[in-house]
Amino acid sequence: MLELLHKTGLQPEHYNRYPHELVAASGNGLLIARALALGPSFMCVTRVFPALDVSVQAQVLNLLNELKTAFGFTAIFISHDLSVIRYMSDRIA
Repeated sequence: MLELLHKTGLQPEHYNRYPHELVAASGNGLLIARALALGPSFMCVTRVFPALDVSVQAQVLNLLNELKTAFGFTAIFISHDLSVIRYMSDRIA
């Protein structure tokens, strides 16, 4: 789990924290690390963090793109923000 925390941009001291105890980007990183701990081959991401400001949202999306490649999982993104979908997707339906 510590390796996953590192890969999602978190520190070892975040290990015993809950997502709501962290700032937005770190909280999302922790949620992503928890999901990756299960070794998924598929991940569904809905409402791609609409409450985050644009720069934090970009950090999280960049992280997800890096992790998709590093861990080899497929992701489906469900959103009404077409610019996010275009950035994140290989194929759009």
